[in-house]
Amino acid sequence: MHMSTNSRCFALAVVLVVVQFYGCSDSSVNSGSGGISVMPGPGSVFHYTQLSSPGAFGGFDTITVTDSVIESGVLLGSHRNVLHVLRSVNDGFTPPEDVFYNFESSGDVTQQVGSLAFPDQSIWVPYPVYTHQPWNGLVMDSTLNVQGEQIHELMYDTVSFLGSGFADVQGKLLQTSRIKMLLAATATTTDPSSGGLLTQTINIIRNVDFAPSIGYFTLDQEISSALDSSALTETQTMTLTSYTLK
Repeated sequence: MHMSTNSRCFALAVVLVVVQFYGCSDSSVNSGSGGISVMPGPGSVFHYTQLSSPGAFGGFDTITVTDSVIESGVLLGSHRNVLHVLRSVNDGFTPPEDVFYNFESSGDVTQQVGSLAFPDQSIWVPYPVYTHQPWNGLVMDSTLNVQGEQIHELMYDTVSFLGSGFADVQGKLLQTSRIKMLLAATATTTDPSSGGLLTQTINIIRNVDFAPSIGYFTLDQEISSALDSSALTETQTMTLTSYTLK
């Protein structure tokens, strides 16, 4: 069974929405490894290589991603230990994106999801690098305009701690905590040809490695797939290649 052109474009749009949804002086908190998790200071920079398959013409696409720390230990709503990061992607069309993490007193790290105009109404999704506590919840319920189409999207996230490991970055062996996220997104829009409703469900498995010794991520891998026999599957892996801590 093959997807229609409209259905395939709709599915691709949903994948893009889901993937993009997840966008001072030094301080420290407890880390998952029992040591100290350093909060990177302003001027810290993290460079990644991002590998995507399939690429625009099949095979693989490779781009670089740079996360630059703008502020750290700042206030955002009721969150008082926030790391403000600017993400830049050198693909020629993605604009820079502001990303906010809070270093919690529990030792975990949370990421802000939602409108910056109402930070206390946002959802702060946890990376349980210290408590190892599972979490699940609704992280999105809104109508978006994607390439001229109105898409109503519901997204649920289930988070779990998988264990500890190591990452070799710049010749240094960094201890890491592996976090797994299962995102399920259901999106509905109107078929422009028939006037009926099109519903698309996308599942994303996200594996994230966090290194307490640098206070940041060494790996972020997303595997997305459509649940409608369309064989629409994409893998995107972002690996830390170098960093500078301030």
